[in-house]
Amino acid sequence: MEAIRRILVADSNEDYRKNFVEAISIEGDIYIAGETGVGHRLVELARVLEPDLIVMDMILAGMDGMEGMEEINALGLARQPQIWIVSS
Repeated sequence: MEAIRRILVADSNEDYRKNFVEAISIEGDIYIAGETGVGHRLVELARVLEPDLIVMDMILAGMDGMEGMEEINALGLARQPQIWIVSS
């Protein structure tokens, strides 16, 4: 299994998102590829950044987590990211 190095974080709660990013950024081999609180922006960032892992809230502005996961899976990325859905 390949190491997770590039992470995309999506949570509509900006404080939670910033704290989460700060907490995992201390790991030397992990890179925060991007972050957002908006569902459609998440899908666009996933397409452009092709992260190894997406950590996303169940509810985002304009889209719920299941819809976001379906749209990301439908992108047909060369390397499909792992998707972890969390709820803050």
